Amino acid sequence: MAFGETLKQKRLERGWTKETIAERTHMMVRTIDALETEHLKRIPAPIYGRGFIKQYCALLGIDPQPLVEDYMLSLIHISEPTRRRG
Repeated sequence: MAFGETLKQKRLERGWTKETIAERTHMMVRTIDALETEHLKRIPAPIYGRGFIKQYCALLGIDPQPLVEDYMLSLIHISEPTRRRG
């Protein structure tokens, strides 16, 4: 399961809305949405993304390390240039 889906699933298991997470972490709802849907270009910088994930995991009571690692791997994949054959 990808990090965004994990965050969403754990949130839903608790019956929390995105607004609940936003209120308790002081993050914006659009940031929570960007994390859960893995729209990484909507996160200002990798350091912020890591911090957001750690904060979200702390609230959920789950280990952030695997999710942060998945996030960082996802960043590598979106930043790799497409190679042209020719």
